[in-house]
Amino acid sequence: MKLSGAGLYDSVHTFSQAELMAKDGTTSIPDIILVKRKAGRRLLTFGGDVMMGRRYLKPQWEEERLIHTSTRLEDMKSILSEMKPYFEIADYAAINLETTLATTEPVEAAPKSVVFYTHPDIIKALEWMGVDYVSLGNNHTYDYLEPGLEKTLSALENSKLGFSGAGRREAEALKPHIAYLDGVPVSAWGFVGWKGRVTPNQVAEPDKGGAAYGSEDNIQGSLNAGVNSNQIDVVQYHGSREYSERPSTSTESRLKLAVDHGADLVVAHHPHVTHGFELYKGKLIAYSLGNFAFDQFFNSTHAAAVINVWMDGDEFYRAEIIPIHVKGYKPVPATNDTRRYILDRIVRLSEERNTLVSRSGGHAVIDSRQAEPAIKPSDRDDILYVGDFESYNTFETYERTWAAENAKFELGTDARNGLYALDVTPINSDEPTTFGLKTFMRVYPADRMRWQGYIKASEGTTISASIQYRPTGMNRYEALKNAPLEPLGSFEIKNDSWTPIHFEFEAPSWKSDASRVLLNIENTKAPVKFDDIEIIPIGTPHEGLGG
Repeated sequence: MKLSGAGLYDSVHTFSQAELMAKDGTTSIPDIILVKRKAGRRLLTFGGDVMMGRRYLKPQWEEERLIHTSTRLEDMKSILSEMKPYFEIADYAAINLETTLATTEPVEAAPKSVVFYTHPDIIKALEWMGVDYVSLGNNHTYDYLEPGLEKTLSALENSKLGFSGAGRREAEALKPHIAYLDGVPVSAWGFVGWKGRVTPNQVAEPDKGGAAYGSEDNIQGSLNAGVNSNQIDVVQYHGSREYSERPSTSTESRLKLAVDHGADLVVAHHPHVTHGFELYKGKLIAYSLGNFAFDQFFNSTHAAAVINVWMDGDEFYRAEIIPIHVKGYKPVPATNDTRRYILDRIVRLSEERNTLVSRSGGHAVIDSRQAEPAIKPSDRDDILYVGDFESYNTFETYERTWAAENAKFELGTDARNGLYALDVTPINSDEPTTFGLKTFMRVYPADRMRWQGYIKASEGTTISASIQYRPTGMNRYEALKNAPLEPLGSFEIKNDSWTPIHFEFEAPSWKSDASRVLLNIENTKAPVKFDDIEIIPIGTPHEGLGG
């Protein structure tokens, strides 16, 4: 829903029916706080990492292809369509464009294991959504070396999008892009935090192109040369360890250095998951927004955020954190357990930095006065966040979380909680029926975990569980087919009522880099219903998640 009023900024919020419905059948909407318009106040909106290549074009497991050659631009717009209402209300909107732009894959790639390219039609799709600026300061801008960089820069130079963070030489890469909002300049820099281990490396130098290297000297020198008290100075930075809980020491130091030398707002990315927020010297630092439009498998990378930031001139006034779900590689507003998981994480990690987070509707708020009542994380530790099935069928988005062998599964309305459960129906009773996660989970917060949920079966059945670890170094697709299964135990489901079951397993930090739990359904042809599935930590917290 979109809320509007005279003298106010528009506000967009999304809720599911299950979120709003009380036990007595009534519905209610959480209090929503609107922001006044005033002279000199501007709304800046930021999303995280964006690319539309790889699995958007060549999906795995016979999944739906999201981008087709004949309808490429419309397909790209469709991927972004649910977020358009959130971006088009901004005075200035930005994302991190983490890809080379090319109509076909360039001939020569950098000598690295993962490279991305995306058709330049993504520029028109981003413009359509409401984006004004893209940062190129990241580790995939130079994936196809000088020819790929030239194609990227040329495509952007022939568009309406502003950009910075890369260039044909170092001096060009380190320059900011300057936009004007009713006469007020916004100066935007983009930096990547490391040079890379391959040759040639990924950063711009005096005699080669690449991304702007975010060394302390470059950040300090660039800001000293470009900061102006009459403009909004924004730094985007690409760094820290992937899938981590907190920024690395070097990232935190450099982001605070940017504020020390005049940055009014700092937004970071690269971990592919959200980090916390901090008010540092009165300036907002977003340590990681996570993904925006990206095609990663791991469920931890599907929980992300967009931020609205209101600036009064160059002074921070207020930020609104919008939880988003990268659902089937498409960014959509997060609802239900996904929203809860994202808000819990952001509140907890921001509290560590003495930054209070309050609530407005379905969003989190950080206020410059830090005066509003702060919200606390819930007591839920579930890291799966899609096992309530309330978001399973939202936004007509392909659900890529679950898989079954010798069974079909569909959304059902006989739910333990909320409105929906998942019905899994065996096809051939003479063959094994398996249900579980389609791919491996990669990030666990503790060394021992519990899979728990509720199952209902009209005919009664036996549910046995196994754990499949991905051995270190084994290709994930090979591991999904061939890695051995280790039994975890079994439960008898004897009557047509919701029965709690649980299985414990060792998290794979020492044994492999990923794992998944699979359930075997025995002795029934009738649908078996699943609801409120969770994966929670029960052991010793893993060290190193802040790396």
